[in-house]
Amino acid sequence: MRSKVWHGEGSASGFAALALALALSVLLMFGGAHAAFASQPSGVQEPAEEGPSNFVDPQQRPDSSFIYDTLISDLAEADSYYNGQTVQVTGEAVGDNLAVLFDEGHRWITLQASDASFAQVTVYMTADAASAIDTFGAYGKTGSTVQVRGVFNLACNEHEGLSDIHAEYVNVVKRGSVHPDEFVPAHFAPGLMLALVAGILVFVYYRLRERRR
Repeated sequence: MRSKVWHGEGSASGFAALALALALSVLLMFGGAHAAFASQPSGVQEPAEEGPSNFVDPQQRPDSSFIYDTLISDLAEADSYYNGQTVQVTGEAVGDNLAVLFDEGHRWITLQASDASFAQVTVYMTADAASAIDTFGAYGKTGSTVQVRGVFNLACNEHEGLSDIHAEYVNVVKRGSVHPDEFVPAHFAPGLMLALVAGILVFVYYRLRERRR
């Protein structure tokens, strides 16, 4: 009778141990799978959430079809890379407001760089846009600072191979100014002093010459 009870208790203990081992195996299996799904490999990325910040324009051209804030000096030495590109330049309007031959609705404007290069570029713009330029740089004048955005042509087919910008946007950033010549007596002081010294030297020379006779 005791032998049967001992065997029953042993069987129960073994069954309990086996059930516990199976439970632990199942927990480890599901726990590992959950961790695997929770941490994806570095090469796998979650799909981006759709919204305005993630908007992609399918009509956007894949090439560099726009180059903003270009230096005028760069256009003066431009190669074919700039041809047909949209550029934006800022410079001083110099020269004059020139009419375009057989085209009353447009004008030629020259912009000069403000850096040490003093490079220039010719701009083809509407007469209305050109009328906003109040001053053109010349002797005694500082021309209006003008910002232009448009298509740059290395050798324009419409204007006999001229290198120009066909303006699409024109903005007068700063108005020009006139600097009239002023009479400043102090500017003539060095010349008067030299003339006085020269007169004294001539007088001394003739006096010494008279004494030698």
